[in-house]
Amino acid sequence: MKARTFAVCVLALSLVVILTWAVAAQGPEPPVAPQRNEPPFQPTPVWDWDGEKPFRQPAAPAGVGDQAMNPATLTLGQPVLGFRYARTFGETEVPYFDDPDHLNTPCGVATDGTNVWIVECLGRRAIKYTSDGTFMTKIGRAGFFYGTGTTLSCLRDVAVDGGGNIWVVDGAHHVVKFNSSGSFVDELGVTWNSGTGNDRFNDPYSIAFDRVGNLYVSDSGNHRIQVFNSSGAYSSTIGVTGVPGSDNAHFNSPRHIIVDSNSRLYVADANNHRVQVFDVSNISAITYVATIGISGVSGSDNAHFNSPQGVAVDVTRGRV
Repeated sequence: MKARTFAVCVLALSLVVILTWAVAAQGPEPPVAPQRNEPPFQPTPVWDWDGEKPFRQPAAPAGVGDQAMNPATLTLGQPVLGFRYARTFGETEVPYFDDPDHLNTPCGVATDGTNVWIVECLGRRAIKYTSDGTFMTKIGRAGFFYGTGTTLSCLRDVAVDGGGNIWVVDGAHHVVKFNSSGSFVDELGVTWNSGTGNDRFNDPYSIAFDRVGNLYVSDSGNHRIQVFNSSGAYSSTIGVTGVPGSDNAHFNSPRHIIVDSNSRLYVADANNHRVQVFDVSNISAITYVATIGISGVSGSDNAHFNSPQGVAVDVTRGRV
């Protein structure tokens, strides 16, 4: 009896030793991570630099639910192959203020005798209004480079010729002609290709027509005025190509220009702080007439200018 009791005790002790060894071989249990209250997923808002504030995510449309609003819960399908469209912010191919009630950096204005044309640099449009400001039509699309059959980068000036065609001066180194319906017709210069040749411009700024249809372009970066006949063929240059100067044979970054009904060309010669006047009644023999302001000297009194940018003439009253 004693022998059998001893054997049972030995067997029980052996089982305890075996179980203890097995548990030790598995290693200690990993610690349980403490529970944290994680905030809900919030995507980083895209910053609106113009408005100096982040874009705010709009509320989900009725019936869409949280899945469309929270990228953390989006069902994307299989990795790489299964991305699914969720949402668009903004209106596709429609910039803000794409209407005739707003202008984005207007730089030039002209009249066809009855109506008014205004061009925008950053808006990249030419907009036609009646004389009382009623919108009529436009050329280009707000903010888009390629909405007209050619590039419009930064429109600086506009003029209407005797045939009703609309000409715009563009910072992409060309001058573009549109017909009265707003369709692209032709251009002078080469888009995005500046140069000093007579078929090139470098930062053109303004345009004007005389009474017989000759075309004048202020080629600011080349410090000259280029003259073309009514067919668009090069005729002559006023100034010295690529050479700024303050005498009457030179310009220094000429800006807006105008030709009055007496065949006088007025040039806002910005960096020379003056307005230059020329007789263009014969484009083969253009002559200097006068200077308004003091060449090369800026000032704030009535005898000086400081970087003049534009000029207009009221021939009826004899005023500039």
